[in-house]
Amino acid sequence: MRRRAGFFLCRVRDTVNIHHDFGVTAGKLAAVIEKLNRLSVAPALIEERFSRGGGKGGQKVNKSANRVQLSYPPLGLAVSCQASRSLALNRFLALRELADEIEMKLSPKTSPRLAERRRIQKRKARSRARARLKAALLLSAAFLVAACGRPARSTAIPLIEPAKLAQILGSTRTGDARRPLVLQVGFRELYDMARIPGADYMGQASKPEGLYRLKKRVASLPRDAFIVIYCGCCPWKHCPNIRPAAAALRAMGFTNAWALDIPHNFGTDWAEKGYPVVRGRVKT
Repeated sequence: MRRRAGFFLCRVRDTVNIHHDFGVTAGKLAAVIEKLNRLSVAPALIEERFSRGGGKGGQKVNKSANRVQLSYPPLGLAVSCQASRSLALNRFLALRELADEIEMKLSPKTSPRLAERRRIQKRKARSRARARLKAALLLSAAFLVAACGRPARSTAIPLIEPAKLAQILGSTRTGDARRPLVLQVGFRELYDMARIPGADYMGQASKPEGLYRLKKRVASLPRDAFIVIYCGCCPWKHCPNIRPAAAALRAMGFTNAWALDIPHNFGTDWAEKGYPVVRGRVKT
């Protein structure tokens, strides 16, 4: 035995003795030999080399040349095996693996190992597809949450209950100082579908044009004017339009501005409770 390139090199054979005692059953060895014969592989072309093992296993692995390396130069294939402490068993496992590799090259249609690899690849592909789909759904959910805003502790202005607003609107007329200016600061589709009577459409306060229109509408009003804003697309805690509109009114100094408390949406918390609504598109 001599040392070469950092490992113990026992010997390099020009031929593999397929009748060696590999320490396995005759049936297992016969299956490998039959495969090599079917593929017309000459054992004389299989090179065998032994080297010192590594990793777990103690002295038996790290101090002995029980690692088997087989190569088949005609196809440029090489395998190595260190699965067992037994050199004989490692020789058989390496020979079986090399036979499988040769079969995948020469006869892929009859290779069970290649078929298994393809099944594993398909399973992994399906798993990756599911993972991508899940990621896309999570990303979509994140965008929806971002679009609807994050939960807020406050709207920067106080809330008014739907029942209270409906009572005020029912007991006052246009021009009455006690009647609030109702401004819809949400989506145009919701405004056209159903809106509070007398409400003016400002546009989405989450967008610069909507916020500009809101500020322009209230700029000339006294700072103690009774103003109620609402959107109704979702709970106000998540609404993308209520918070910027409320912050703008507060920044402009309005002391009597309110946001309609909508725990769910406009349909559930206003229209379905029998409060007055107006439907249809109007010019704004």
